[in-house]
Amino acid sequence: VKQAEPLFRIANCNSLRVEGLGKIQQASLIRVGMHALVEPEVRGEQMTQLIGHTGAITALAISPDGRLLASASEDKRVFLWNWPQGTRNAELVHAAEVTAVVFAPSSNDAYTLLTGCGDGHSKLWTVPFAGKPSSLTLSQQHEGPIRAVAFNADGTRCATAGDDKRIGIWATVTGKFQFWLHAENGLSAHHGAVTSLRFCPDGQLVSAGRDNVVKVWKLGEDTGSLVQVHVGRTCEVAQLGVSPDGRRILL
Repeated sequence: VKQAEPLFRIANCNSLRVEGLGKIQQASLIRVGMHALVEPEVRGEQMTQLIGHTGAITALAISPDGRLLASASEDKRVFLWNWPQGTRNAELVHAAEVTAVVFAPSSNDAYTLLTGCGDGHSKLWTVPFAGKPSSLTLSQQHEGPIRAVAFNADGTRCATAGDDKRIGIWATVTGKFQFWLHAENGLSAHHGAVTSLRFCPDGQLVSAGRDNVVKVWKLGEDTGSLVQVHVGRTCEVAQLGVSPDGRRILL
């Protein structure tokens, strides 16, 4: 059988038998009579191919106006691509592999990006609509690779998190460190690496990690407090989502 060669076609879906595998830890969640959703794999048409990175691509981000695509890579670079043309707009060079990238809310004359690297450093980038990009390195670093970065709704604050289980809060304009978030142990925000961050419209921060837990934080001027913990996942939470109104979390 050749790769991607069809093996069979289904003529009558009314008599379809589907078999699947699951983890033994989740066996108690499966019951006779539960509904199962079976979705066909639909092949999408490729619009373009963006070539330039020499290492694995680790993260993607789209600007608020949809005109730029940022791609981060282990080759220590972030490329900015004009969209939908697919032409390269700028190259942001780092000292280590880039593991996370995010755009700030749109501004009048420039794009603002936050990038996180494998050496624990983060950079704030200003990319003018016309002119060369400039960068500002955040005043403190993580003790390990950074896995997640985020901006709040108005772009005045940003957050970084990573393998050191910590979450840092920063002032966007100055890059000044404000505070670390601490959980019940008083040392770190999570018991495992923090893999995802999202700000809510009201300024609260949601974090997820490899400790199978999602946490909600209330941020003050110079400190933050843990207000809610969502448990019950049977494996690590790699990514999370927050609805536009901030009332729902997708785990």
